[in-house]
This record gives sequence, C-alpha cells and structure tokens, in this order.
Amino acid sequence: NQLLFAICYYCIMLFVAENRSPWAALTCCVVFGSSAVLVLRLDLFLSKHIFRRVICVILVGPISVMLKLTVELVTVPQVAILDLVVPLVFGLHAGWIYYMIQLAKA
Repeated sequence: NQLLFAICYYCIMLFVAENRSPWAALTCCVVFGSSAVLVLRLDLFLSKHIFRRVICVILVGPISVMLKLTVELVTVPQVAILDLVVPLVFGLHAGWIYYMIQLAKA
C-alpha cells in the first residue's frame, strides 16, 4: 500500500505541477487509491464500518494534496490554511501505519 501511495504522489506531482492537468492527477488518485483498497480488502477481513473509515483515510491524503496543488496552480496562494495540508497528510499516513500495526497485533 505504501508503494501505491508513493506512485500516487509522484503522479500528482507530475500531472499537476509539471503538466498542469489536474484531471489526470485525480484519475491516478482514484486508480491507485482503489488498488490500495482492493489490496487491503484481500489482506484483511474488516467490518463494514471500519472498512469505510479505512477507505476515507486512504483517499483523503492524495486527493487533498491534489486539490492543494490545483488551487496553487490556478490562484496565487494567499491563504495559510493550504499549508496545513502537508502535516495533515503526514498525520494520516502515520495514523495508517499505526492502525495497521494494531491490526497486526490482534
């Protein structure tokens, strides 16, 4: 799953920052996010409630980074709240790793 996240962030950087095409980046986010969800579904047996929460954690990080880069691409970033996206994404990934460790202990 971490490799899928890394490829997703690379595609976001490539499509949004260099090629200025956020729709292609969104498509890559959805494809790699769906792949991560499918790998998770194959590896773990989770209840529907926990699985929905995990899907949100998986997809919020890449989509928020893509939206931040798109807003910076379209407008001059004057809002400091956009700078909170990076710590949010790092926190989501740290929480994801912690959650997987807790599931591995059970």
